[in-house]
Amino acid sequence: MHPLAGKVALQGGDYSMLYLEETHRGIYQIPYRAITPHERECRNVFVPVCCSASHIAMTSIRMEPVWMTLAEAAGVAASMAITDELAVQRVDYAKLRAKLSTLGARLERPTAARRNL
Repeated sequence: MHPLAGKVALQGGDYSMLYLEETHRGIYQIPYRAITPHERECRNVFVPVCCSASHIAMTSIRMEPVWMTLAEAAGVAASMAITDELAVQRVDYAKLRAKLSTLGARLERPTAARRNL
């Protein structure tokens, strides 16, 4: 891939446009399902480093702080799955979210007021 005037050149000359909303300055959320394969395919495994993402998203996901954050979420979810005797795909997302929040994880996009501080 080669960056070209805001577009991504793919092999064969096709382009896919990278759209980043100015409101969020390109900050996006990664869903839990991106780090858990379908249960019918593979139970009780996380893939925080090789998560499910488009080629465009992977350009930022591949950064070490993002992998560290995904790995922390996977570790917390694994602990919850063991405690509740569940497959990792069945962890209660609301409980996981609450636990990650208490640990200081950033789960929401920053508001305009918080970005300007």
